[in-house]
Amino acid sequence: MRVLVSVYHKEGLADFCKYMAESQKAEIIATGGTAKYLAEQKIPCKTVEDYYKVSQLFDGRVKTLSERVFSEILMDRSNPTHAKQAAENGAVPLDMVVVNLYPFMEKCRAGFKNVEDAIENIDIGGVTLIRAAAKNFKHVAVIVDPRDYKKVMETMDSGKLAGLRRPLMEKAFGYTALYDSVIANHFRQDILPDYLTFGFIKHAELRYGENPHQFAYGYIDPGIKKSIFDATVFAKKQMSYNNYLDASTAISLIIEFQKPACAIIKHNNPCGGACADTPAKALELAYQTDPISAYGGIIALNRKFDMDCAKVVGNKFVDVILAPGYEADALETLKLKNGRRLLDVTGLMEEARAMKYHFKKVVGGLLYQTPDNTVADREQLKFVSEKKPTEQQVTDMLFAMTFTKHTKSNALAVARDERVLGIGAGQMSRVDACRLSIEKAKISGLDVKGAVAASDAFLPFRDTIDTYSEAGVAGLIQPYGSKRDEEVIKAANEKGMILVFANYRHFRH
Repeated sequence: MRVLVSVYHKEGLADFCKYMAESQKAEIIATGGTAKYLAEQKIPCKTVEDYYKVSQLFDGRVKTLSERVFSEILMDRSNPTHAKQAAENGAVPLDMVVVNLYPFMEKCRAGFKNVEDAIENIDIGGVTLIRAAAKNFKHVAVIVDPRDYKKVMETMDSGKLAGLRRPLMEKAFGYTALYDSVIANHFRQDILPDYLTFGFIKHAELRYGENPHQFAYGYIDPGIKKSIFDATVFAKKQMSYNNYLDASTAISLIIEFQKPACAIIKHNNPCGGACADTPAKALELAYQTDPISAYGGIIALNRKFDMDCAKVVGNKFVDVILAPGYEADALETLKLKNGRRLLDVTGLMEEARAMKYHFKKVVGGLLYQTPDNTVADREQLKFVSEKKPTEQQVTDMLFAMTFTKHTKSNALAVARDERVLGIGAGQMSRVDACRLSIEKAKISGLDVKGAVAASDAFLPFRDTIDTYSEAGVAGLIQPYGSKRDEEVIKAANEKGMILVFANYRHFRH
């Protein structure tokens, strides 16, 4: 048994190499830093430099890129020609390659000092060794994950290493693909590149997917500083697939507001929301939007969760609460109610603001787009009706449009004083979403008379204006661009309503 070892991460390595040397009588050949470490652990090994008669060049940039090294990894032992060439060149086959790479991914999350720092953390020889060993997995075992040392030792004890070589190969190719994708994405300046690569690391198995019969895992992006899976979770109950999905939507919504704000999410749609002078008041008003739908939902705040907020929540059934930090007494109070999952999302709001792309899987491919990171340009709004809005009404319109932006289309919302009164979400007909927003407010005992509304896209017909006018809604903001814009303007003037045109549409599917 001959083993080549070249690792950056050395956890578990001493025990593994000691096992290989003593139990398997393995000949261990290691690169400089690894060989020095093993020598310190009193584990016998030969250095690559001495054994293969190669020198480290260019500050270690070249050390394992040797014809002899790769001959011993890549030779096909079942091929007589390969065996003959190996004998002629003094190549003795390697049976195992243990390699992990310079910490580009880890340092990428922490942040590089500069471009040069990033470049010097790109591993060349290690990636090449891994790919060579993985290609020849029928004869060579390749280990890239220290967590696999125990499994390999157990398998070797039972004499079944051959059956483990393919799973190790699969992990190895995944590891190098991930590594390269993180490098590519770190240096990428083209928003829409010709070659799109993604790499994610398995974080945890979830209880199930959207439904109990579906398997699900959470994966993190190693190229960013913090993911939603890094949020501190205070709970006796595991976060579910749907919890994480709703929590991500909630974060994307509450980062839109500068004032203390609360949003309540249910089935990936907002069902309540408000801005106020204090987080507790925003939470109270948001919950009043639709208490029925808020049952078992997610409460999200963009401020630290204090004791006043905890008092508003009381004994309400809430699946998840998330905020950028909790006051100690509030946290202990919230924990008294079993079943709640409490997330501290400190640092995640900055990551959400920095997101550069969104994508969805489709049959045989991927839909990739830049994020919808605006609501409307206030200075470019068009006041197209005879009746003009007050400054407060414009503020409320933009507030309502922010909620429709984060609601499944077709979506309309009614608001007053930066408080959602009713939301019509995910309707196939825009006028049905309009009716639903009014009905939701009515069920909750909230009066829409004098309030304003927002639509995520333009009105294809005047029926939404007619319906809101009948309910007493004072005005509406919508993106312009419909063939019937003039008809809609005419309807607003007939009804004495305010109509404002915005310059961005906000479909969400």
